Amino acid sequence: MSPMKPVEIKVQTHDGASLVTVAGHLVAAESSYLAAALEDLIAGKESLIIVDMSRVKLITSEGLGVLIRARKDASEYDGRLVLCGLSGNVLDIFKMTRLDKVFAMYESPAAALSAASG
Repeated sequence: MSPMKPVEIKVQTHDGASLVTVAGHLVAAESSYLAAALEDLIAGKESLIIVDMSRVKLITSEGLGVLIRARKDASEYDGRLVLCGLSGNVLDIFKMTRLDKVFAMYESPAAALSAASG
């Protein structure tokens, strides 16, 4: 069995929104890196946080928990956390857990930005 690839997280400001690009596996310890990045944005009361999940290959309950908490925390100051780029197994997990009904989900960062500004 090959070792798990660590998660990579990149945060950029883009047209008044924060784009968080995640690549790799959102499992156990790796999820804490995403939690830290999202907590920083939430502490700054970022109005729109877009999490690009197009390069996430695997997500577990820890990763889902991080996203659910961040969405709730952002909503407490009228901020929004939306997801984009979900596909394959990751999208299947969101559908099975019915989180596709909880999160606003878009095809791409551009589609998320367009929906938010329109």
